[in-house]
Amino acid sequence: MHTFLKIATQMFPTERIENINRNAVINGEAGIEVKLFGIPDTFQYTGQFASLAWDVLYGVNPATVPPASTPSITVTFNGTLTPADAVTINGEEFRFVSLNGEFVNANNIEWVDFASQVTPTAQGIELRVATDAPGVTRKFTDQVASAVYDYLVLLASNQEAAAA
Repeated sequence: MHTFLKIATQMFPTERIENINRNAVINGEAGIEVKLFGIPDTFQYTGQFASLAWDVLYGVNPATVPPASTPSITVTFNGTLTPADAVTINGEEFRFVSLNGEFVNANNIEWVDFASQVTPTAQGIELRVATDAPGVTRKFTDQVASAVYDYLVLLASNQEAAAA
């Protein structure tokens, strides 16, 4: 299973990190930039968030190649398609998260923003799943965002409080 890192309101798997610039200058401020495979933008951190990013990214090295596509996995029990929390295939564990009732292989999550401006009047969670069409993101607000948040933060391998 991929290892997810959470920095402030963003989360992404270490396996998708293409480059880390620990000496970035962002709007005239010292900071850290993280570039993910397949994502044109970078995640940028300055000020206290740069300090947090420094701690969370300590010892993390960029991947040399993007992660391989994950297999399509379905679990059938007595002829009925059944959601699973985790499946192990050839020694590799695949975990699943419920996104508004749809179970998604966590290894397919490219990035998460827990504080995205989803509509002009509502903030929520936005995430990108690799198996979705290019440019498509999933957005959740209100009670659905709260439930999705609970599932997603369990993936984070770091504790922000411990890193801070």
